[in-house]
Amino acid sequence: MKNEGNETVTNCYQLKLPAADGKKRLTDMADMEQILRLIQSIPSKKAEPVKRWLAEVGSQRIDQMIDPELTFQMAVEDYRRQRPPQPRSRVIKIRVPWQKVNA
Repeated sequence: MKNEGNETVTNCYQLKLPAADGKKRLTDMADMEQILRLIQSIPSKKAEPVKRWLAEVGSQRIDQMIDPELTFQMAVEDYRRQRPPQPRSRVIKIRVPWQKVNA
């Protein structure tokens, strides 16, 4: 990789994965923590929205650790957001001619 001008800058693993030409080539792989640290180190304006999102999620997680009730509330909100909307049942009143109506 150094010959191509690229080199590994994190603790990445290399796995042989199939390439477009069908051959298996060594490919850099990283776990979630390594990917997040890599994103934080990018000095680009294009990475700023992701960095802000990471800071927001981190702040929420710290708040949840302080107040465990927030974890439950977030889980309920996520469930409501992800489940398909349930059809509302309608009450239909049917008037039967032989039935007396109480007035």
